[in-house]
Formats: sequence, C-alpha cells, structure tokens
Amino acid sequence: MARRDVSVIATGRRYRLGRTGDAGVIWRKRPWGWRVVARYPLTDEGWRVASGQFAMWEPDVQQPFGTFLPEAVAPAMSDPTDNAPASSASKRSKPWRLPGWIWIIGAVVLLGATAGGLFAGRVVHIGSVSSRFPKGATARSPETTTTSPRPASTTTTSSPPAVGRGYLAADSTWVYFVQWTDTNGELRGTLHVLTTSGQPPTETVTSTTVPVSGTITGSTISLSIDYGAQQFGTLTPSGFTISFRLQSGLLRAVHFEAASTSEYNYAVGKLRAEVISVNTTAAAAQRQAAEETAIRTAASTVSTNIASLAASASGVATAAKQMAGDMQNVTDALGETKSALQADLARANARTATACYYAINTVAYDAANTVRYDAVNTVGYAAEQTVLLSAKQLSTSITTLRTSFAAYQSAQAKLPSYVPTNSPTQAEVTDAISKAEATVAAAISIANGYIDEANADVSTAYEYADQAINAEHCGAPPSAPSPVPHIT
Repeated sequence: MARRDVSVIATGRRYRLGRTGDAGVIWRKRPWGWRVVARYPLTDEGWRVASGQFAMWEPDVQQPFGTFLPEAVAPAMSDPTDNAPASSASKRSKPWRLPGWIWIIGAVVLLGATAGGLFAGRVVHIGSVSSRFPKGATARSPETTTTSPRPASTTTTSSPPAVGRGYLAADSTWVYFVQWTDTNGELRGTLHVLTTSGQPPTETVTSTTVPVSGTITGSTISLSIDYGAQQFGTLTPSGFTISFRLQSGLLRAVHFEAASTSEYNYAVGKLRAEVISVNTTAAAAQRQAAEETAIRTAASTVSTNIASLAASASGVATAAKQMAGDMQNVTDALGETKSALQADLARANARTATACYYAINTVAYDAANTVRYDAVNTVGYAAEQTVLLSAKQLSTSITTLRTSFAAYQSAQAKLPSYVPTNSPTQAEVTDAISKAEATVAAAISIANGYIDEANADVSTAYEYADQAINAEHCGAPPSAPSPVPHIT
C-alpha cells in the first residue's frame, strides 16, 4: 500500500516529481529502488524550481502544472520508493536492499580505463561493478521475462565461450557482463559490472570485477558471485534469468542475454553518455539556480539603496531647516550690538569721559566678537559641516545606487528569462535619484540663504561699530571681515 504522506505528480524514465509530508522532492530511479535526489520547500517558489528541474531532467514528459499544495497533487499515487511500475499497483513491492554478496566494490577505476581490455585467454575482463544489484534490472523487464527450459546439458568436455562473447544485462544506471568456461556443467568465470555512483552533476561510473562459479543442471543454473551464497535461475534459449535474494527476503530476477563484446562496449558507451547527459543537465540547472540567486541578491541591494537614498535626502533637508536656530543666534547678537550702539551714542551726547571706551570695547567688540563669531562659527559651520557634508554623503549614496543597479542589470542579462518579483526598474532608480538631487539643491539653497542673512547682519554690526567710534572721535573703525562663502 502506498504511504499516505507521499504523492507523485509526474513520472519520467529516470525521475519522478512529487511531495512527501514535509517537502517537495524529485526521486531518481536506482538499481535498488527510487531514491530522493533533491528536496524543495512546499512553496510557490519551491514548486517553480522543482518543476523546472524535473522538466530539464525529463524533457520528454509533459511539463507538470500546479503547486505542491495537497489539493493540487493527484491522489492515490504509488509510493515513489516502490520498485514496481506506478501503473501496476498490484505488483508494487517494498524497496529492496542489496544482498550481502554484492558489497564487493574494490578500487574505483574510471570507465575509460577499463572499456578497452575485454578478453584475455578463456576469461574476459571487462569494466566495472556496482556495490548494489539493480532495481528492475534487465534489458527487458523482469516482471515480463519468460523462461524456456532447454534440454539437459550433454557436455562431456570443457567448452570455453567464443572469444569476446558472454552474457549481458543492462539498465539505465548499470551494465553487467559475465563470462565463464563450462567443464561438464561446472562454471568458472568473472562478473563485470559498471554502475553509476554519486549525484548529478558529479555522478560517475564505477567498476569492479569479481569471480563467478556455478553449475548447470538441465535447465537450471546456479551461480556463486564473489564466493557468496548460491543464487538460482533458469536457462533460456538465448541466455539465462537468475534470481537474487534480497535482504527483505524477496527474490529479484535479472535476465542475461548472450552478447558479444561489441554489444557490451555499446552498452558501456550508452551508460557513459547517459551519465554525461545527466551531469550536463544538472550542472546547467545549478548554474541557472546560481544566476537566479545572483539576480535576486542584486535586486534586493538596489531596493535597499533606494530606501537608503531617500533617508539620506531627508537628513539633508532636516539639516538645512535646523540652520534657522543658528541664524537666530546671529540675529540676537546683532540686536545686542545695536543696543550697545544706542547706549554709546547717549554717552557721546553727554560728553562722558568713558565714551570712547564703550565705543571700542562694547559696540565694536560686540560687532567683531559676537555677531561675526555667530555668523562664521554657527551659521557658516552648520552650512559646511552639516548641510554640505550630508549632501556629499548623499552624492555617495547616489553613486552606490547607480553601481548596484548596473550590477543588477548585468546579472539579469545573463538570464533574461528570469525577472524576480518586485524587481527594481530603471524608472524607479531614476526617480529616486532625481528626488534626492532636488532635495540636495533645495537644502543648499536654504543654507546659502541663511549665510547671506548672516553676512548682512555682520555688515550691519560693523556699521554700528563705525558709528560709535566716529561719534566719539576714537580713531579708525574696525575693518569688516570677508563674508562667509556659499556652499556648493
């Protein structure tokens, strides 16, 4: 019975797409059953990536539509880990594990290094072996394999196989080739297996060779692989089918057809080409995923920079408005200077002896050291160190935004078909920069207006000093200082 928490949405030759209780998954057909090769979150984004990956791995299967939501998944699907075909519920079996005899992988040898040396003497040495016996496992499906007993062997002398010939079993993920000598029904030879290992895009072909011994009695064949327990099968007109006992206790039938080394080489080449194709497809999928991530990251950076630019512009405007308080200090100082002038003029009319003292040390002092000080060190400083500095920082923010948007455009150009949700546009960037620049211009204009007002107050204060000194005939009046410069 299929597990209730597993549902299959689409099935191809090598892969299935579906979901478990906590994730969307893609299974891959393996010699020992269907196994999970990729997991995805149960979200719309997870569905988009998973269905796209499945379409690349299974281009001949109709593109699945829907989501990972339970109501969007076809009900009553078989458990993907069942080894029986999904369309034959009555034949489904539990996933099986390898018998003990097959854990015989030795040193892993690259396929290319073994594909050429196929026969030497009476026993042929061939390619590679899997550490597990296959699922389903034949050039023809084991469920449909028929056996046809042949007459009992009448061999009385040793009968080695024809050079380069043996028995071949192959699937999309493995190739088996066995050759032996038959001495009065006693078999001695080797089993060679090539199988895939690892996961795409780094899947490889591994290989090993193990001894085989056995007997033929009538239409029955028994084999011991790598000195393991006897496995029994039946001869057919063109080969033999042998049943291997799994750890679950079930028997698994694998059919071997008589084949030449050229047929074996073809099967090896096909397996290798399949691995290359799967790796290429997976690598392309990984590249696309990486490019999509780069695009989303760049888009997020642009959005962050737009928000930062708006905040910086607001800071510049606030700094300009705060100069009103600084300007008030200058205005207050000018008022105090004017009062000192009026008092000094009254003393001059009374012809007091201290008239020059007050003219120089009160009126002129206030003009030079209070009004001028406040103009330069309050208004001028605020304009330069607050407004102008904020404007320069804002200019840097504008440059950063332009740079980040260019990086987003570059990343997006590598994958034009992918546009993330709420991605920034050129219009949004241009509008943000225009608003920031307008805010800066307005803030600088306000600051320069306060500078002009402060310079005017300084000029008036020095005029007060001039009046006081001239009224008392106290000498030359002080020279007016250079005005506070505008910020740009």
